[in-house]
Amino acid sequence: MSHGRSLGAVTTDVPQGIAGILAEVLDIDADTVRPDQVLRDLGVDMLALIEVVVSVEQTFGVVIADDDARGLTTVAALTSYVEQRLP
Repeated sequence: MSHGRSLGAVTTDVPQGIAGILAEVLDIDADTVRPDQVLRDLGVDMLALIEVVVSVEQTFGVVIADDDARGLTTVAALTSYVEQRLP
């Protein structure tokens, strides 16, 4: 069963994949995304968060609960959450 981790240009490397998703959703350069950055400071509002969550779920084959998504406030927290739930 494929978990979509090889779709498009997204890599199976979670940090790089998360940076790529954030870059696409926010129209920023992926190279500027750092683990310590607060998602809100990058421009992630509630609408963008939904887009990020859907993309992450499709790319990595994980499910992010709504309550969990609201608690993921940094790039590092999102990355760690995904890494812990990879099949």
